[in-house]
Amino acid sequence: MSNSEIAQPEAQYGEVRPAAHRRARQSIEQRVWSMSGIIAILLLWQLGASSGLLPARFVSSPVAVMKTAVTMTLEDNLLRDVGVTLTELFIGMTIAIALGIPVGLLAGWYRRLRYAVDPYLAALYATPSLALLPLLVLWFGIGVKSTVVLVIISAFFPIVINIMQGVATVEASYLRMGKSFGAGQIRIFRTIVLPSTIPFLASGLQLGVARGLIGVIVGEMYAASSGGLGYIISVAGSTLAVDEMFVAVTIITALGILLLGSARAFEQRMQRWKPGALE
Repeated sequence: MSNSEIAQPEAQYGEVRPAAHRRARQSIEQRVWSMSGIIAILLLWQLGASSGLLPARFVSSPVAVMKTAVTMTLEDNLLRDVGVTLTELFIGMTIAIALGIPVGLLAGWYRRLRYAVDPYLAALYATPSLALLPLLVLWFGIGVKSTVVLVIISAFFPIVINIMQGVATVEASYLRMGKSFGAGQIRIFRTIVLPSTIPFLASGLQLGVARGLIGVIVGEMYAASSGGLGYIISVAGSTLAVDEMFVAVTIITALGILLLGSARAFEQRMQRWKPGALE
């Protein structure tokens, strides 16, 4: 075996390293610039509140919000409210995903079923789910049930519609190729359709998580009986407790960033096989 043949794996590994380093450098650069924008806004906010340019009674300040967050954690059991919101969101999203994925796959795979349900799915998707909240309270009462159902309705339709479109838009040439090799319907569905649907599933999950988070907060604002971040905003709004409202809004924003980041990470992980997906 010649030396050139022995050195080949190192050369291939060396070709991969620059791409990995470039992605890592871009990720660090993106995070630095994102954090710099947040830090600049917080500094300007604090300077405006401290100098009196911004009315502290209505806009508070980052330092006051942090002090209030510590007080709420120690005295008002803020972590319990965060737990209530996460529990309602988790239950609602789990049910929405468990129902949405099979319905989307079946409606996308079977043409006649898609024709039957597509108009209703499109109409219900366009209907603001928050408008159904009074009916949900009437049907399920004030409390966790109505909030969870609102999360399910908010997240279900984006997941179903995206998956259905993903299945329906699979390249016909791939399906013909699978049939030409003698693959059955189940094998074509498992090896061609499902992998092609992953990007649409990830997009549906991102939309579903965003709409589900909105649903759980609005549901708690109007139909909560056991606490939650939306309940905190509702009570703080009625008493003009601006600091407490900012604490709840900050936690909700952080949850949204974390959940959407997790959905994007899932999408990238499921598409590692795709050339150029991580570029």
